[in-house]
Amino acid sequence: RQEEEEEEETGEEERVQKKRKKNKDLDSSRDSDRESRDQSSRDESSSAKKKKKKKRRRRSQEEPEGEHASPDKALLKLQWSLPVPRPPLNPKDVRDYILHSMGCGPSPSWASLEGNLPVRNLMIVCVDSLGHSTYLKHQDSLPFLSSRRHDSVVLRAPGTPIEIFPATADIFTCPDQDKGHAKNAKEAAKKSAAELSLKPSDCLLSFAELVDNNYPISPNWEGGEEYEHANGYVETRPEGGDEKKSPKSPKSGRRDKMIAMDCEMCTTKEGLELTRISLVDEDGNTVYDSFVKPFNEIVDYNTKYSGITQEMLKDVETNIYDIQQRVLELCSAETILVGHSLENDLRACRIYHSRVIDTAVLFPHPKGNAYKHALRHLVSRYLRREMDRKNGHCSVDDAAACMQLVKLKLMKGPFFGVSGDCRLKGENLFHRLERKSTRSLQMFMLGDIRTIGLMSKGSSATQICCKNEKNMLEEAAKIFDSHDSFLLVSWLDVGPPREDRASRRKSATSPPPNDAPDDKAEAPPEELEARLLGVDKTISSLCSQAPPGTSVIIIGPSEDLTEIEELRLRRRTKSNQKSAGMPWSEEDEKNLNTKINEARNGCAFFFFSSR
Repeated sequence: RQEEEEEEETGEEERVQKKRKKNKDLDSSRDSDRESRDQSSRDESSSAKKKKKKKRRRRSQEEPEGEHASPDKALLKLQWSLPVPRPPLNPKDVRDYILHSMGCGPSPSWASLEGNLPVRNLMIVCVDSLGHSTYLKHQDSLPFLSSRRHDSVVLRAPGTPIEIFPATADIFTCPDQDKGHAKNAKEAAKKSAAELSLKPSDCLLSFAELVDNNYPISPNWEGGEEYEHANGYVETRPEGGDEKKSPKSPKSGRRDKMIAMDCEMCTTKEGLELTRISLVDEDGNTVYDSFVKPFNEIVDYNTKYSGITQEMLKDVETNIYDIQQRVLELCSAETILVGHSLENDLRACRIYHSRVIDTAVLFPHPKGNAYKHALRHLVSRYLRREMDRKNGHCSVDDAAACMQLVKLKLMKGPFFGVSGDCRLKGENLFHRLERKSTRSLQMFMLGDIRTIGLMSKGSSATQICCKNEKNMLEEAAKIFDSHDSFLLVSWLDVGPPREDRASRRKSATSPPPNDAPDDKAEAPPEELEARLLGVDKTISSLCSQAPPGTSVIIIGPSEDLTEIEELRLRRRTKSNQKSAGMPWSEEDEKNLNTKINEARNGCAFFFFSSR
């Protein structure tokens, strides 16, 4: 019985061990199955995440910005790589940031962008005369920009101790670094220019340029309502009537008529007065040439410069009223008058005329608007001949030379005659974006774009002239609502009115009468504050209207340059200033250097819009 009990106990233990082993094997199998299922689940989850991420990336490239923008787009952030306080940036740094944000260049050294690139929308607001000093002194008048002080940095404009160059020109010009592109830069520029068929109307001065260059402005013109009609002035009349309105471009299919004008003046007791006028047509034929008898006694014939002698005017009875009548018979309001610094000729004739091609502006000086080429220099360089000045100026020859220069410009294209300008040293930013961008990009420019001039010609950038800041906001709203991807450049100005600048430049080289008011006195603080408040409000409105995630760059290129231009004009004509009682001194030179150094400090802001 004991043996039987021992056998039963042994059998029971074996059964228990077998059962334990079976359970253990079953548990092991279950664990293996569970691990297999977990691994499979992890693989499926990883695959799903990859697909989701890929789908989100594809959607971010396809979906438009706006109220339904991808959440990732709103997470775009700018990470500064500069120490605090931030050292100044140069225009190249801003340009590199623009190209990188649009997917057309590497990341700049001073910052990095976090988020999905390229950005779909970019808005650049250029504010002339907004320098770093003005920004710091008038924080209360710039509430929106002041709230963005942590997004700002000093922008240092290029220049020398006696010159300052526009930062915007460098920002909107890219160096030719692409393989094959740099090698053929000149050929590409020539080809691009050849493809642009310039018409005479393309070279007309804008209203702002007429004001800026001190042309006589009629109160009948659009934009000239605030001007008063000067005594003795007449205005060219539209063809088929004498309505008082700004002339429109001739109807399509009708060619613009051009007539070149040049006048000579002598000094009388009342100042400079007209003594000769010449008109030349497009073929170089003299349409009209007449000597003119001044009303006042002549004190200096200026023979060395005018070519006029006492003998020439001995029996002349034609007066300025006769000249005005004859000019109005030969030139309608639609006629394009051609000349070199024609504002002086029109003032001498006392004639209002808005359709003007000025060769002094058409062939810009590389040192900026304060400088202008002499006509003899342009003739020597581009017409390959020398003007005969042995007997002084000849108004017929000068008028004919101006017409030849304009015809050559029309034939050669917009880049001809600007070899000293930065535009020929690189590729236009708009051209670069068109060439490099992997997606369709609509480009627009709003406001006054005189600083850029012809740089946007040949690109798809649409130029929209805005009468005022309210009009600019309306046009910008249309762009925001109707375009999924855009580059918008808006131009604002906080400087004094252009007519004030032109008046100050005119008085810079001639001493005022003893009882004359101080034209060089600074504008009242309240006027500047009002302009700053208005521009700040416009910028704030633009940013609030823009789609969320829009990359915003605000550029203040430099301080107001009005006083600097006055000093540079005086320095340029210093050989004539001593006799006029305004000698150029060492103190003036130091003052110019100091003001230029201060004015070169502009400002720039970088951030993303959000509603």
